[in-house]
Amino acid sequence: MELDAIAACVVGRCFLTGGRITLIGTLAGAFTLSSIQSYLVIMGVKPQGYMLLLAVIIVLVSLGDIKLRQ
Repeated sequence: MELDAIAACVVGRCFLTGGRITLIGTLAGAFTLSSIQSYLVIMGVKPQGYMLLLAVIIVLVSLGDIKLRQ
């Protein structure tokens, strides 16, 4: 559950290195991840696959943030 919250914030543009947090961004991130999770359940993916996807999303978005801030 904690990984879901972290991923929703990161996808909603609240970066791990600090910055501004918006309610709309966090809600959009939560909605996006909820949609992905629902799609994966329909496709029959196990919960471990969803957790792996969340980790990949967090890493990719964080790397994108680092690249943009340079």
